[in-house]
Formats: sequence, C-alpha cells, structure tokens
Amino acid sequence: MLPGQGSAKSWRLQRRGLIAACVLLAALAGAASSPAADRQVTVTRLAVYPDENTSLTELTAFAWPDQKSLNVVVDVDLSGYGGEQRLDLFLVMLEGEKRVVRKSKGRHSLPAGSHTLLFKDFFQTNAVFSEHTYTLKVEATLKGALPSHGEMELSVTGPDEPHVSFLDTSLYIAEQGKGAQYFTPGAEFRLDALIEVEGNESSVKPRLTLYGVMEEDAYDTDPELDYQPYTAQWDTWELPSPEGEFQVLAGGRLPLFFAQPWDSEHPFRIYMIVDFGGGCRKLDYARAILYDPRPGDERRSDVLVDRLIDFDRALRWDIRRLRPALPEGLGGEEE
Repeated sequence: MLPGQGSAKSWRLQRRGLIAACVLLAALAGAASSPAADRQVTVTRLAVYPDENTSLTELTAFAWPDQKSLNVVVDVDLSGYGGEQRLDLFLVMLEGEKRVVRKSKGRHSLPAGSHTLLFKDFFQTNAVFSEHTYTLKVEATLKGALPSHGEMELSVTGPDEPHVSFLDTSLYIAEQGKGAQYFTPGAEFRLDALIEVEGNESSVKPRLTLYGVMEEDAYDTDPELDYQPYTAQWDTWELPSPEGEFQVLAGGRLPLFFAQPWDSEHPFRIYMIVDFGGGCRKLDYARAILYDPRPGDERRSDVLVDRLIDFDRALRWDIRRLRPALPEGLGGEEE
C-alpha cells in the first residue's frame, strides 16, 4: 500500500456517511414541518332527513308513505392545508352486523373549514316491508390525515308485505307433456307454474328461486339453509315487474344415483320461492315421486353432488307477465 492511501479512503467513507446523515435529517425535518402532518378531518355530525327537508329536527324513525325518500347529511371540519384538497366520504347502511343494504361514495374538492355534505335520496322507504332497524356508518378520508368516522341507528317502516298466490303448478316429463307423472332416473322434467303477486306497494321486483330437493337428501339440501354449498339444484331470476300474474316455464334433469339406492320410490320436491328481500319471502312446492325399476348397488353414490337434481340455469327459463294485478276487491276472468 502506498503511503497516504489508507487515510484518504477512510476520509472519503466518513464524508459519505456525513452526507447521508445530513440528507436523512433534512428529510425528517421537512416531514415534520410539512403541511400534511397538520391536516385533520373530523366528522362532527351524521343525520338523516326525510324527502327534500334538510333543516327539520333530526329523526331516527321513518315510515312510508309519510316519508318516502331519505337524505343523509354529513358535517365535517377540515384543517391544516391551503387551497382545496379532495375529501372522500364512504356511506354504508347495514342490517345486523354484516348485511349491506345500501352504500354510496362521495368525492369533494374543498378548502379548509366546516362543510355540510349531502347524500340525496340515499334510501327509499318503499324498498323494504314492515319495520327494519339499520346502522348507518360514514368514513371521511383526507390525504395526509387520519380518517374520521360517524355512526347512527335508525328504523324504517315500509309498506305491508304483498300477497303471493301460487295459482297453478304442473310437474311433468318433458317428452310426454302435461299429465305424465312417471318420473324415472335421469329423466328430463318440466315445471309450469302460474304465480300472482298483488298488493305490492313497494318498488321491489321480487326474485324467483326454483330449487329441487330429493327428500332423502333434504337434510343437506333444504332451501332454508343459510349456506348452500352447491348450485346445480337451484337458480334465481328477477321477475319483470313488482306485481302481476306470471307464467313460469323451467326444467331440469333428475339424478341417476340416490342416498337410498335400494328403494324403488324416491320422492322429490321443486320449490318456488318468491323473495322480496329483507326477510319477506313466500314459497310453495310441487311434489312427485321418481320410480326406479332397477334399484340396487348400481344406483348408489356416497357423493352428494352426484345425487342432486340438475336444474336448468335461469337464463333458459321462460317467465312471462300475463297481466297486471287486479285492483283490490276485483276478480274474475279477463275478457
């Protein structure tokens, strides 16, 4: 090593270390004095007002038809910056702890100060039936500031539940037409149903679910189960209007394997479930018996999915509105 090389190298390393330390200290000092570090957003009020009113006494209970539309008002305080910054508001209405009923997001460019922000027509009271209790939550976020939250409870009473009638139901073999009741393993079946919905003062279009159940597997395939691990045996579709008389044509295929393979007779059900949401649902079912002329081990399967009724997907259903619901007190055949 030549004389002086070691000391020069050591000095260069020390100089680089001093420069890096100065840069880091400058960055920390800049961050501490940055306007973003002083930014704050605070939700000071969350309130709900009926219809077009936003200056009346705050309410927590609303009923149709006295109050038809609900507006949500959020008051916020913003500070720690100049000019305008973007504020994001996320509003969600929950029934229970998890079921999301309605949600909305608002974006606003605002200067520092106090502001009143509106979610107009956030919820329609005729979108539910009877009385429901909800939790309304809001989150306000501003870049460089901690988010702020607001929460309140409210109740909404909608119209009375509509009346649903299952006027006529036919379950038959596809190849043989109506009246053919001799169902066999693997046969294609058809469902022809006439359903009437009347007295529906809401804006809700009900959903129709068709669900097939082999009675020997009902414990695992009951349509009332909260969790449905399989989808082959059911599907759902929205009816074309809130009320009226609807003809429904759908079909599927019966299974080849059974939980009780040594039985010749296997009863099954096709459920028709008209669901308006919020716990308002009406159901009925058509029942028939699948007859197996060759029972035994060849019909056995311990795998549930092999024993399911295979329903056609809802896109293949034929749902027609025959006529609107008649006014209350009127009846009889159409001319």
